[in-house]
Amino acid sequence: MERQHHNNPATWAGGMGNSWRTTVDIANNWNSMTSRADQNDEWASYAGPGGWDDPDMLEVRNGGMTEAEYRSHFSIWALAKVWAGPLTGNRKAVVLWNKQGYQATITAQSLGSLHPPPSLSVIYGRATKHMKPHGSGFLSNFEEI
Repeated sequence: MERQHHNNPATWAGGMGNSWRTTVDIANNWNSMTSRADQNDEWASYAGPGGWDDPDMLEVRNGGMTEAEYRSHFSIWALAKVWAGPLTGNRKAVVLWNKQGYQATITAQSLGSLHPPPSLSVIYGRATKHMKPHGSGFLSNFEEI
């Protein structure tokens, strides 16, 4: 899908303010949350210190998703801020996210020199973790936080 740069504030609002909406209103359900995360990802390269994408509010604990889904929602929104700027000490942050409605093994590719925590299996530079349906794991420098 081709971006309509002139229609999204992510492309021009940085000179006018420090936050801008990148999605339509969120609803308190899994499909709405995941689609907002995907839409926000499209504009992530425009965000950075002094100007942040706003994929709408957190719906955590408002009653429309499971505990695992709310944890994923919070993790993805937190990572949206991490994507936009460097972490101290040249650290990296990663969210392993199971979008499926069933338990799955999620793999992070191309870890390079990053060191995963003991809870992840590492084979040939890839980290894998068994994840609950709609579950997530937020990692920083591959140390779980």
